[in-house]
This record gives sequence, C-alpha cells and structure tokens, in this order.
Amino acid sequence: MSVINFTQLNSIYGEFIVYSFIILQLLSRESLIFTPSKYSLILKFRSAVGIALFTAAFMNSSALFSQDAYTKLRARYLENELSEQEYVVNLKSLYQRLRTGKYQPEQDEMAIKCMLPVRAEMVNRLSPLEKSTLLDHLTRPLTQKSYLTEGGNFIIHYDTTGVHAVELSYTLGKTVPDWVYETGLAYEWARFLLIDSLGYRIPPIDTIEEPEYDVYIQELSGDLIYGETVFEFLENTTQSSWIRAENDYSEAIYFSNGLDGMKVTAAHEYFHAVQLAYNFRSLDIWFFELASTWFEDVGYDDINDYLQYIESYYRIAHRSLFLSNGFQAAIFGKFLEENYGIGIMNSIWELSVDNSAAASIDLALKLEVEKTDGIKAAFGKFALWTWYTGARSIEDVFFEEASLYPEFKLNADQDTTFSEVALISPLFGLNQLAFKLYRFTPVRSSTVKATFTADSKPEVWGSAMTADPPLIISLQPGVSANAANVNNISGLIVAAVNGSFKLSDVGTDRYTIEVHVTGLPPSTLVSLYPNPLEYDADNTVINISYELGAAVNSGLFTVYDLLGRTVYREQLGALPQGLNLLIYAPESRLSSAVYLYRISGDGVKINGKFTLLR
Repeated sequence: MSVINFTQLNSIYGEFIVYSFIILQLLSRESLIFTPSKYSLILKFRSAVGIALFTAAFMNSSALFSQDAYTKLRARYLENELSEQEYVVNLKSLYQRLRTGKYQPEQDEMAIKCMLPVRAEMVNRLSPLEKSTLLDHLTRPLTQKSYLTEGGNFIIHYDTTGVHAVELSYTLGKTVPDWVYETGLAYEWARFLLIDSLGYRIPPIDTIEEPEYDVYIQELSGDLIYGETVFEFLENTTQSSWIRAENDYSEAIYFSNGLDGMKVTAAHEYFHAVQLAYNFRSLDIWFFELASTWFEDVGYDDINDYLQYIESYYRIAHRSLFLSNGFQAAIFGKFLEENYGIGIMNSIWELSVDNSAAASIDLALKLEVEKTDGIKAAFGKFALWTWYTGARSIEDVFFEEASLYPEFKLNADQDTTFSEVALISPLFGLNQLAFKLYRFTPVRSSTVKATFTADSKPEVWGSAMTADPPLIISLQPGVSANAANVNNISGLIVAAVNGSFKLSDVGTDRYTIEVHVTGLPPSTLVSLYPNPLEYDADNTVINISYELGAAVNSGLFTVYDLLGRTVYREQLGALPQGLNLLIYAPESRLSSAVYLYRISGDGVKINGKFTLLR
C-alpha cells in the first residue's frame, strides 16, 4: 500500500490541492456523492492540532477580545449612551473617515471585518438625498496586472509597484508573486467548498467581459477593513458583485495576520458573493455577516478569527440577535452547524429566497429537526450552550471549540444563592431572539422545582434549564420542571428566551422565574473497610465513608451489639454536605462479634454493620 506524505504534498501544491485530493480519496471509497459526514472528516484532518496551536498563540493576547470601531459605536448606541440622532451623526462620520482613509484607530482597536453592515446601516438610516451624497459608488480599481487562477474561476487583479503593491516574492516557483497565487488558491477553495461540495448557488455573473469572478488586491488597512464585497444594494433581487481584499494583512489592526487574514477574508467575502445569488434584503444583513463569519471557520477551522467577536455578543445577547452586527453572532451559526448538521445553513439560504432570514431559520428547523417549535426551541438550547464555555466547557457535549471561548459572565441580578425559595422578576422583558441567563445556587445541594411564568404571549418564550450533569430541559411558561441533585457550586442555570422573530414581539412583556427546594438528596454509606476487621498490629481501625445529602449541625456516631446495647458513642460535631470519612478504632474490651452502627443528626440516619475478629 502506498503512503502519501500530505505535508510534502502541501508544500508543493498548496492546501487547496491537498484538501481536494483528500476529498477525492474519501469519495472513491463509497460513492461520488459528497455528504456532510465526509466533509467533517476533512475538517478533522485540518483541525487535529488547530485548537492546541491557537490556545498557545492567542489565549493570552490582549487583542483576543478587542473590538473594532463600528462594534464599539453600536455598543454605545445599544447601551443608550447615544441617542438615535447622535448615533446616525457618529455613523456618518465613521463611514466618511473610513472611506477617505482618515480614521485613526484607538489603541488595541481592530479592523472591521467587512463594510457590508456599515453600508447597510447607512442605506437604512439616510434620506435619499443623503444617500446620493454620502454613499460612494465604488468603481473597480485600475490595476497593473491580473492573474487567472489555476482553477479558472477567478481573476486576481494586483499591482507590483505603488501603495497597493503585493510583496514580490516567488518562492512557490510560479509566474506570479506568492501572495497572488495563494490568494487564488484561497478563493478557489472557498468556491469548491460552497458550490461543488456543499451545493450552494453560483454567484450571478457580472457584465464585465470575462465570466470569471474578479478580486482586487488593495491596500485596505487605511480603510480599517479586512475586505469588502461590492454590489449595488438593490433590494429583493439577486445581483453580481466583486471583491476588494487587503494586500498583506501585516498591520496590528488585523486579528489574523498574513496568509491567515487573507484566507478567512476570502471565505467570508466569497460567501457574500454566493449569498447574492439568493436574495438581498438590507434588514437581513445580520444574517449575511453571521453566515460569512461562520463559514470562515468551516473553511479554515484552525485559524479561529471569529473568536474575537464572541465576548461582544455575550454583552448584547439580552437585546436581540437582530441588533448584532452579524460578526458577533457567528457563534449561533456554529451552534446550528454542530447541533443540526452543516446542511442546515444551505437549507436556510434556499428558503431565504422568499422569506426573511429569521423566518428561514425557523422553517428550516421545522422541516428538518425542531418540527414543533423551530427557532424558539433551538434558541433556548443555544442560550444554555453559551454557558458551557471557557473553563466550563465539556468535551464532546457542547461547542467543539468551547474551551477557546470566553466564559459567559453574569451580572449580580442574574446570580442568586438561596435556601428555600428564589424569585426573579425583571423590570423589563426581552426582545425577539434574545436571552438572559440566570444561576440559582442552593446553599446545600437539593432537588428543586423551577417555574417560568410569562405575563403575556406565552407562545414566544422558549426557556430552558440545566444543572450538572448538564441535561437541557425545556421550561414552558406556567409549567414547572424538576431538577434533581442541583449542587451548591454550579447551581441551576435557567435561560429566559424570547424565541420569536416577529417584529411585533418586542420586549415589553415581563416574566418571572421561581425556584423552590423540594427535597434533599439521600444520605448514604459509600464504603466500609476492612470488613471484617481482623484485629492485629497492622489492622486496628475501620474506615467508614459516607455521603451526606445535607449538612448536619451536630453529628453522632453510635455502635451497638446485637442485643441493642450501646458499646461506643462519639460526638462528631458539625458535618458538611457531601463526602465524609469516619475512622473508628474498636476498644480492646470488644470481643469478636457482629456489631451495628449508626451515624445520625438533624434527621439523618445511616445504618450499617461490621464484623470484628480478634
């Protein structure tokens, strides 16, 4: 059997060829049909060491959770620091400075992933006169050279001199600079995955002479962006496009530098081109960006550029998925893929031809998996998935890369310790596709009953709860659910979720969460050894391990003979809930016999027996 050295193959032909070769090998074993299960095998090949490498490189980086200027501006607006009018004024100023290259980033401020949401907000918020004045109509750059990719699907336009020039390195032995050749491979790889492998539509062909898709390599760091898919912003129609991409990604404003930055941009922007083959609605920009940022990780699982946006999504999760800039919500795309399969995203885009993005998600889920509650049920699960991130991550249970994610942090009003009853009744409700997590921690591990009550519109709520070990339980309004053995460390996690996507279901409706202790776990013997105790110089004590379902204020240990007479008594004092160990040394006056013992206190009774042999 021949052995293939993939590392050597990669160095010679580039990763696009290597991945294609692996795919062909997989296909030849069974059939000529590409399936998501086969696709996942390819991802495993590429990501085996990705998580370890990423953790070592970035988890201590201050840039990991920095924000771009647009995300920071939106955060101020969503937190009511800016009025609507002030936000529009600031947005106009930001857009103009970005377009003219006059924006000076603050310390640790990152590049904007894509100009699409910024431009979309301008379109939706400006008057017709302002649009004609402020919104530039980008024309295709005039470049010095062009390169038809080996796959024949793209023309890469570039300069070799001047401000937009690429590095003139030819180590790959090609007739074009390495950067240009690598760019071609990245776009061909994105096309191969999306169209040939996953079955998405081909982007509309433009009116330019050549049918190939055009990518223009430019110096974009002054614009503070990774890249941009340029099109006419015509509503409710398909349309052609072209792409602007940075010429080196070497600046500190880019979370992923060099080829990594180029690759995720190729995946991101080309998926935008594909999305325009379905329909364009500016109100669905959040989903355009969610899907493109999600696809970056599909194409390049080991780069993880999307991680920089997760923490900022946590901060707005209680507002609405619609209010995210899309980059932030890529984590929801990861949830859809990992929970329902990679094909769910394609189904959503097909349905988006005639439906809004949110309605398409709901329909896709109802057709394939969540047949009754659709997006409402899915969003309840998703909310709890976000809890099991960072140090709380559980391998092979929730997000595949959860250990790399920041932990979801709770405010003081979301974190309650209680003895018998806890009640949460927020002053405000939740908007569409928004959630809020709550932790209820009993002072001692207990069995609890949780009840979620909606003041009105119970049909919009998709709440859920979980405890350790994690088991997600749907918590329907007005219907109580029980959770056994909720411990006094991790507690019970309840997600209040507005699972509606209708614009009318805004967050004016209040809700209440009530949690009652209904019982304590039993107290039991864990082990007793040695039994029998064959008393000699080396064996003089009996070890009794026992589990207390609740703390005991004053414990008592008593030993009886078979006639019920007390032969030994010891005050144990206060005993904590959980595992305890008692070491008993029988007195020399006790003869060989079977003895009974009891551990008691505050209603606890643990009985047993042991044999003493002298």
